[in-house]
Amino acid sequence: MPTKDEIVEALHTVEDPELGMDIVELGLFYDVEIDGPKVKVIHSLTSMGCPAGQMIQDGIHDAAASVEGVHLVPGMVTADFPGAFVVQCVVAVEDESMHRSRFWVREYATDGLRPLDKYLDELPQIRTIQDFIVERAHRYDVPVITSDQLDTAIGDVLDLVLRRADQLVGAAR
Repeated sequence: MPTKDEIVEALHTVEDPELGMDIVELGLFYDVEIDGPKVKVIHSLTSMGCPAGQMIQDGIHDAAASVEGVHLVPGMVTADFPGAFVVQCVVAVEDESMHRSRFWVREYATDGLRPLDKYLDELPQIRTIQDFIVERAHRYDVPVITSDQLDTAIGDVLDLVLRRADQLVGAAR
């Protein structure tokens, strides 16, 4: 599960473009509330009508979502980003032994920064969170893509995005 320190570290990447300083340095970050994979960042902007307000808000969202263990859950995150084409989906590993094997690869690919034992110890909780996210996806008609075969899953995600792009183009005609 994410820690407050990990979230704060990620927030150091969110800068106020007018001042050239990050929101933590500026004192705009106050606290973070963590409830399992759900994270709420308590902060303010430099002024009421801050012209960079939306950009900072988006940066906070993206920074928090980049932390290992933070999940964007269907029905709890908007897909309405002005000027953006957003396709929601959930990628899940159905087979538990396959899920377990992915952590070996993760440890190797990160040179031990994401240690195998940490994830294997937490696998029951990780599977419970995945089940919750998959259930929410079904409830909100968000496609669930099975990731037992990585190449197939990547192809399925790309197909989904391209189908939605075709629908968008067709609707615009």
